[in-house]
Amino acid sequence: MWTLWFSLLFLLWAPTSDGTELNNDALAQIVSNFTDVALEFSQSERRQFAFLMVLTEEECRGSTIASYIPYRDDGLPYISTRVSNDLKPKGRNYIALYPVIDGPCTEYVLLRISDEERKKGITTNVAQRFAELVQKRIGNNVGCVIFYSRLTPCTNFCFSSDPDFNIVTCLREPPFSTIWKNRNIHKYFVYSEGFGPDTKNQPQICDKLGEVAGAGFQIRRCDGNEIRCRICTQPDYCLDPQDTEPPRKKARHHLRL
Repeated sequence: MWTLWFSLLFLLWAPTSDGTELNNDALAQIVSNFTDVALEFSQSERRQFAFLMVLTEEECRGSTIASYIPYRDDGLPYISTRVSNDLKPKGRNYIALYPVIDGPCTEYVLLRISDEERKKGITTNVAQRFAELVQKRIGNNVGCVIFYSRLTPCTNFCFSSDPDFNIVTCLREPPFSTIWKNRNIHKYFVYSEGFGPDTKNQPQICDKLGEVAGAGFQIRRCDGNEIRCRICTQPDYCLDPQDTEPPRKKARHHLRL
């Protein structure tokens, strides 16, 4: 009887996933590398950018330093403004984008099919096409997947209730629900700062982050002068009114198509 009781307790407290946990120091190094590149692009304003990256189990654990394919001469990753350029190099393990002036936010570009792409006959989003390239190169040897946005998605577009623009539904769809559905592959949604104009909409941001968590993603926040990462859970998911980024003169990353 006691054996059965302890067995039941073990099942109740056992982790729900067998995947490799993402080491916070390893994640901080990755976010720091991308941030260094972004600061080179525009020193006057910390540009919004987003990236989708896959790591091996060893890279997730931090036992091996994450590499970038492709990489610059200094070993740092590239951040592009054109998806077509970013999907060309073979063997890549990440895709990173800046927003385009008068264009949609970077999260939208990575996760949704634009009208322009539909006109060209493209039927899968950037994330799906990227995942298929990764699968051809390394098969199922994926330890974890990182979806990063420097700023929290804005509540009047990517974190809105509009089904045509809300990105949360995309996180429940391919490739996250197909190629990366294996319980051994942990998925992470990571951000660094709150989007300034959304300061008064923090409850809505928290609700959407809760939906992201419900889609199977763990939430992390990576910020500070020397970037450090932390695990974020409800109710606030590490969103603090005191450290939300102040509004900027031009908030480009949430503009519609």
